[in-house]
Amino acid sequence: MLLRIIAVLAALAAVVPASAQTLDKIKQRGVLTVGSTMNDTAERRKIVGIIEPDYYASGVNVFLNKKAAIKSWEQLKDQKICAIQGAWYNKPVAEKYGADIVAFKGTAEAEAALTQGNCIGWVYDDTFFADHLADPKWTAYEMPLESILVEPWGLAVKLEERDGPWGQFMAKTVTDWHRTGKLIEYEKKWKIPPSAFLKKMHDEAKAKTN
Repeated sequence: MLLRIIAVLAALAAVVPASAQTLDKIKQRGVLTVGSTMNDTAERRKIVGIIEPDYYASGVNVFLNKKAAIKSWEQLKDQKICAIQGAWYNKPVAEKYGADIVAFKGTAEAEAALTQGNCIGWVYDDTFFADHLADPKWTAYEMPLESILVEPWGLAVKLEERDGPWGQFMAKTVTDWHRTGKLIEYEKKWKIPPSAFLKKMHDEAKAKTN
């Protein structure tokens, strides 16, 4: 895949000076470096060139002790739920579903409290729990609820390069990921629970090619 990217970048390198500079740097390094996950928001679109389509989405969910037998968000009422201090979703989960939020400084502290029985579950980003669900160590826990407060993840380039060759190349790449189902394949490979967002994007991309 990297060789393919470099080959395409080489063909585009002379088209737009700003893009050419970025593409040349990538070719010279021989490595495509990317940052950490970023939600696609209107405010961020003013700062960086978020390309379309978005490549993934995540939401808020609860990693629960199976013994709690929780099957709906409404059943969290008055139940102690571990959380991380300052997380933006703590308040809506507490207000809408009546959960008794017990906030900790970091993930290590929240995880310890969960295993020690101080909470029946842990509310956090749903993607964080993917490896837990696949780990035999956590067979006593589950994530049975449907994710809420789902937000898309955006891939961004420099704002001035969003509509140039570099941004267009990345937009086409993400579109191909959705059309071919590559991201769905990665979900299966890493035993990540199926994403409704990826299925929707895959179906839409396929429909456009038919």
